[in-house]
Amino acid sequence: MFHVFMPCLGANLKIGIPENYDGIFPWYLSKLPSLTTNYSELLIRGDDEGIFGVDAAFLYALKPLDREKQPSYSLQMMYRMAGQRQSFTVEVCVIDKNDNVPTFSAVSMRGSVQLGLLKGIPFMRVEASDRDDRNTAHAELRFLLMDQTPRIPAAHMFAIDSIQGEVSLTEDGASTLDPEMCGRYKLLVMVKDMAGKANAFFSTGTVTVEVTGNTWASPDPVRLQENLPGPYPIPISQSVAKFCGPADEQLQLRENNPFLCRTATELPPPELPDCRGSFGGSPEEEAWRTPNAAEASAAFRQLRTGSSAAVRQLSSRSTIPFSSMLRFMDFR
Repeated sequence: MFHVFMPCLGANLKIGIPENYDGIFPWYLSKLPSLTTNYSELLIRGDDEGIFGVDAAFLYALKPLDREKQPSYSLQMMYRMAGQRQSFTVEVCVIDKNDNVPTFSAVSMRGSVQLGLLKGIPFMRVEASDRDDRNTAHAELRFLLMDQTPRIPAAHMFAIDSIQGEVSLTEDGASTLDPEMCGRYKLLVMVKDMAGKANAFFSTGTVTVEVTGNTWASPDPVRLQENLPGPYPIPISQSVAKFCGPADEQLQLRENNPFLCRTATELPPPELPDCRGSFGGSPEEEAWRTPNAAEASAAFRQLRTGSSAAVRQLSSRSTIPFSSMLRFMDFR
């Protein structure tokens, strides 16, 4: 038989029930105001596990609820009253309880810090999670640095941001870090929920920090002959930086400077570097990567004694960059 379900006016109900109830069952949750004493043929849908029931117009539960397993239930109450089928919905929201311990993404974490890094600049980040409701203090995490091993050359070389979990050097760490004295540190870190309150749950983890040397090396000086004939500007050097980022960054010089820097967009498109190696090769290496190795050999023999004008003329009919030629010249 086909039944038409009529909604009960103003009967939809929403109730909040705390999780992990450990009292007496059945646990009576709330009175259902839409049900009167003369209802019959009550059927509950949306309760696949058979947790809920109704007794004398009271909704009850037969076992505790777990928010992490199911945060809410939508129960459709269908019944007969005065010969008609009717229905209304009860929304049961499971209220979170602080019953989960925060955990790090890994028990053992690794990072590296480079010599010369300034204090307060993060070089790594530790991550943790909590299964409790993220909109409550139950999942509001705080990070702490508990110990450092070894404590040389200072006892407090590192710091951790309590909210973000970012690890950086302290003032002592930035000024005394020395990979020859100590190339590896072990940090004991802690994460707590409840915004770090005394009664919070917590767990610990270990961070291994490798200290690496500074791989930056200053470029060779540019030697420039005085009273160079024009026309100006005359290219004297090309700076090649290996970085991962936009190729149109501009070089900035102080005012009243006799030198001019051209932006990368004004120069021929460079070959993008690997970003993982060191700086580029010497002018000889650049020349020998040209299509004509014999031309490169002859060109560099002339560069030993040639003037800048001769070099410019040579560059105009050569595949070797003019800047590379100038850098190779021995001005006297």
